[in-house]
Amino acid sequence: MIKKDFFKKREGKGIPNLIVNNENIEPNILNLVKTFNKKNFKTRASCEGHIFFKENLTLMPYIWFESDEKTIKNFNNGFRKLDLNLIWNIEANFDEEENILFTIRVININFLSINFFNFKKKEKDFNFKKIKDFEIIENYLKNNF
Repeated sequence: MIKKDFFKKREGKGIPNLIVNNENIEPNILNLVKTFNKKNFKTRASCEGHIFFKENLTLMPYIWFESDEKTIKNFNNGFRKLDLNLIWNIEANFDEEENILFTIRVININFLSINFFNFKKKEKDFNFKKIKDFEIIENYLKNNF
């Protein structure tokens, strides 16, 4: 069970922040976010993902971004064919001004795959970047957009 003050105690220690600027982008997802922006996908928020074993809590990686219809269709077509290690999804939603935005996010993680990647059950030993999905997505963007 997660204690009420869990997020307050962890503030500034890896909990994602919805305010996006270069100072607030987490280091393990920074290159992927920069690539999204270079390829004209304007990012709004991101999280590199976090696993808190003691609290039995997983915050999945995501990038929230803007795109036009043609570009997102092309992105989706290729993204679905990538050989990623985790299960990712593309979602569409609206912001407060009714602009359509998109999110790519990990929707499920098989903890057997964590063991496969030889991570110990300690927060400091695990990060999603080690699984290489960020790198695969970044290369896809660089090569196709």
